[in-house]
Amino acid sequence: MKRKLPLLFIIFMATACAPGTSASPSHEDFVIDDMSIYVYENKTLPEQYTYTYEGTDIEINDNIVNGLKAATTTEVTAHGVGDQTATFTVKVANRPYTSRHETAETNENWFDEVSVAAVADLAADFPLGVDVSTAKRIYDRGGRYYNREGNEQSLFQILKDGGVNYVRLRLWHDPYNYYEEGGEAKVLGYGGGYCDLDNVTWMAHEAKAAGLSFYLDFHMSDFWSDPSKQVIPKAWKDLTTAEEIATALQEYTTATITHLAENEAMPDIVSIGNEINLGLLVHYPGGTNTSVTGQEPLYISGRSNLPSAIAGRYTANGANENLRLYMQAGIDGIKAVSDDIEIMIHYAKSFNAPDQIITFYNTFNDLDYDIIGLSGYSYWHFNNMSNISTGLTTVHNAFPDKKISIVETSYGFTYEADTWASNSFSSTSTNNVRPMSGYAVSPQGQAQFVRDVANQLSMVDNGYGIFYWEGAWIPKSMAGWADDATKSSWANQGFFSYDGKALGSLEVFNQIRGV
Repeated sequence: MKRKLPLLFIIFMATACAPGTSASPSHEDFVIDDMSIYVYENKTLPEQYTYTYEGTDIEINDNIVNGLKAATTTEVTAHGVGDQTATFTVKVANRPYTSRHETAETNENWFDEVSVAAVADLAADFPLGVDVSTAKRIYDRGGRYYNREGNEQSLFQILKDGGVNYVRLRLWHDPYNYYEEGGEAKVLGYGGGYCDLDNVTWMAHEAKAAGLSFYLDFHMSDFWSDPSKQVIPKAWKDLTTAEEIATALQEYTTATITHLAENEAMPDIVSIGNEINLGLLVHYPGGTNTSVTGQEPLYISGRSNLPSAIAGRYTANGANENLRLYMQAGIDGIKAVSDDIEIMIHYAKSFNAPDQIITFYNTFNDLDYDIIGLSGYSYWHFNNMSNISTGLTTVHNAFPDKKISIVETSYGFTYEADTWASNSFSSTSTNNVRPMSGYAVSPQGQAQFVRDVANQLSMVDNGYGIFYWEGAWIPKSMAGWADDATKSSWANQGFFSYDGKALGSLEVFNQIRGV
């Protein structure tokens, strides 16, 4: 019998014949023609068979085959009834790298080798991570990533080959507007990477499959949380007591970790909140957008203060009981699923003010967490590497039993402009996002900066890794910092060209380890 399948291959099955007919094999025999796919192009295989293969150039999950590295061929074995088998090849075709910025790429040596000294005595488990929270949206908008050889490849595989061992992904509770128009229900996303649970699960699963560890950053909000805004999710805005909110937070945390575990995407590190200088769950959400505006959503811009009875606020006088209650609820929610996940509390303050960092973390002395997570941008949190060293040492001396991580840092490699970029980092930035003395704005300068930050952290007892923020946020239409009319604000601080090819500076992570 001959059956045509909805792919670029055909299965032929020759079955045993009835008496008196011409001879045929005594068992079914399979022959499957070759098939070709592109990176992250789904192809559905017949469900009645199972499939085995070797290598990391493709992946097959639930009878779905994806390419992970172009210009490769993988032999796959299909297993039928009993001992029936057949082999076929999956060819991952290459879509050649094309650039809109060839002049800058050449003149500024974007793809040239960089060279930095290894960091001495670096612990094997020292995280060298990259936040790639916008990656799924970039893929959805047609973005591609290319390795140093110019072949299209899974972003997560490229990071792994570059020496990265962690990805960091932010999670928003429900980053969408809901409204009616003409009697019809409508949904409009907030943007910023659309970091809902489905998208985060996909990215985390791909990272884990590539051999990377995963740090989950709960924003405990529907959109960006940072030192100036901590907006409660819309789903919890009508809760009236701190106890009700704590219960919702704990249940949400447990459900999220459980879902990720069930999808082979279990986090290794979890932070409860993002840059919680103000506290956690401090503001009510604003209104609903019904069209794109090129700005942050009304959910954020229209925020107002929660009443003190339920706000989890931190002030100079310390954390109120609500904040401690909410942090404990998050910890309990994680530990309900696993005791193996390391728990982080994330704060953003200048390394020139370590006493303020110490005061903040002293308010959580009786909570069972593992990692002090600090943002560390040269343009906001330190002026030179000596600032980092002094600040980290002071904090470590106050908390000798806690690990300390720099969970956000970055540096520019170019001033090149792009249609879909509105880069924050520039020589004339109005919010001080500028280069630091001693570090060129180039892939070499970027690599040296990352190496030196890692080195400062490694010299502190319990120094535990750096995480580079949004290192793969290449500029694509409708993949900006907020709604679909915004642009990427970080493209010139990534580890990829504006069209997705790995820069020479991505090798800094291998070189930090002396590889």
